[in-house]
Amino acid sequence: MGLSDRALSLKIMRAEVISRVESEEDRAYYLGDLAYGKRSKHYVKEYNTILNGNIIFIKGNQQAS
Repeated sequence: MGLSDRALSLKIMRAEVISRVESEEDRAYYLGDLAYGKRSKHYVKEYNTILNGNIIFIKGNQQAS
């Protein structure tokens, strides 16, 4: 799978997650390692502002404290 294929897969996955967590009654679990690298905190904050449901984040070994 090339880089462009992975980028497309991530966009599709992100859209699917957002479409499934629409109301405050919905629940989503982050099962660690949502993002990697310098921008990982940015991605976690972004998902928390986009998703409307109850978000449970289980920190992975790639997320800083």
